[in-house]
Order: sequence, then C-alpha cells, then structure tokens
Amino acid sequence: MPFQVDQVTINHYESAGSSIGVHQDSKELFDRPIISVRLLSDSVLSFGCTGFGMRPSREYIPIPLKRGVITCMEGYAADTYTHCIRPSDTLSESMSIIFRRVHKRTGIDKTVRI
Repeated sequence: MPFQVDQVTINHYESAGSSIGVHQDSKELFDRPIISVRLLSDSVLSFGCTGFGMRPSREYIPIPLKRGVITCMEGYAADTYTHCIRPSDTLSESMSIIFRRVHKRTGIDKTVRI
C-alpha cells in the first residue's frame, strides 16, 4: 500500500536556540514511515539524548539536516531511539513539516470540524 498521510504537523523554530524536547513518535499511535521536510535553514536531528536538558547519552547520534532535506524515519530509528532538536542544533529560524498516518486501530476521529 502506498504511503498515505492523515496528519501534518508544522514545527516552527523561531530563532537560534529554539528546540523540541526528547520524544519518540509512538508506534502504537502512528504508522511508519514518518516523513519530514526541513525548511528555512539547516539543523541537526539528535538521537539518543536524555532528560529535560537533552543531554547526549553514550548512544548519541547527531544527524545533520540540510535545508530542503526529506527524512524518512522507520524501523530501529523510529521504534527504539528517542530524538530531539536541541537548542544548540538550531542556529537560526527553521521549520519542519512532519507527515504521519494515525493507526486505524486507535479509534481517533480525524475529522476536521470548523
């Protein structure tokens, strides 16, 4: 089956030092792959950080993301590692657009009501 999207998230990093904390996109909630596009400027996607301070662990892996790069996250990277954008990873205003599909079995109503 081709990749189908039913959720789009925009993360806007307003200035140098902007960040998004350590997290993992739940495999119980989201199908794989998770696709993202980096816009406006380069950044770094940091895998293997811990805690509120986003400190690198022994398993720390920084992935440089050039402006315009498309990232496909699935398998081990998506299901095992946490990831974040640390304050030191953002040197100027930046943006990412994330494309995901919510598992049908979650029962979440994805209807947009205005």
